[in-house]
Amino acid sequence: MKDRPRFSGGRSIPDGDTLSFLTRCLEQITFKQYFTNIHTEYCDTFRNWVNTNTLNSVDGLHLFSYQQFTQGSTEAIDKFYMRHRDRTVRVLSGEYAYHFLGGYGELLEEPLTRQDALIISLPFGSSGSSYRYDELLEEATKLQVPVLVDCTWFGVCYDMHFDFSYPCIEQVAFSLSKAFPLSYLRIGCRFTKPQVYDGLNAYESDGYLNWTAQSIGMDFMSRFSSDYIPKKYYKAQQDMCDNLNLTPTNCVQMALGGNEWDHLKRHKWNRLCLSDEIIGWL
Repeated sequence: MKDRPRFSGGRSIPDGDTLSFLTRCLEQITFKQYFTNIHTEYCDTFRNWVNTNTLNSVDGLHLFSYQQFTQGSTEAIDKFYMRHRDRTVRVLSGEYAYHFLGGYGELLEEPLTRQDALIISLPFGSSGSSYRYDELLEEATKLQVPVLVDCTWFGVCYDMHFDFSYPCIEQVAFSLSKAFPLSYLRIGCRFTKPQVYDGLNAYESDGYLNWTAQSIGMDFMSRFSSDYIPKKYYKAQQDMCDNLNLTPTNCVQMALGGNEWDHLKRHKWNRLCLSDEIIGWL
């Protein structure tokens, strides 16, 4: 792997407590974890982990009665593309690079139409805050455009309002990859309204699931709240940004830089990932 430029990418903070806990979880994996279906308990734990957040407000998740384990938020995105393959799935410039590497999403350069579907991240992946969220969801509601809200960065953010009450929202996807050192375990959850029939339902009904990943995810969500990372690293983010003349975002491991950081530009933001160095500012 080539060396990354300083502050490039977007990944979890290598927090000592979570890394140590992961080591213990991996050392204590039992044979039973491969064959015990804990899917309902896992999804309920994930829902509670989201709803008990105290640094952000979360409204409307109760409207999404159906829930499935996903291999991170990316699998939920894949299934959304498949479900709406007869539509044009629109994404904003600066969204998750996967949309463009896979050749799936088309840039939202013109107003939405009734033939579109929309995927939007909250917090937005390039700004670390909300970007055009209410504007686009109001428009999507009027046009009856189905929407997936990608909440990959939930668990590292603060002072955000997650409003899932818009009628156009069909699916909401979460992942533990940004909050904890779990990216290679692919641990996520999808909440839907109405019930969506696709491969995720087939996995669930047949028990064809990664129960080990679910078990480790439950252990993490029971041990570390969805406020743990932002509470621990908020002051470090502020101090680091003051020292480097950066603008802090609503995600603790993300900051925005000036012209000297143009090589990290994502749409109209020079986004810096502070994860590798923020530990030193505790």
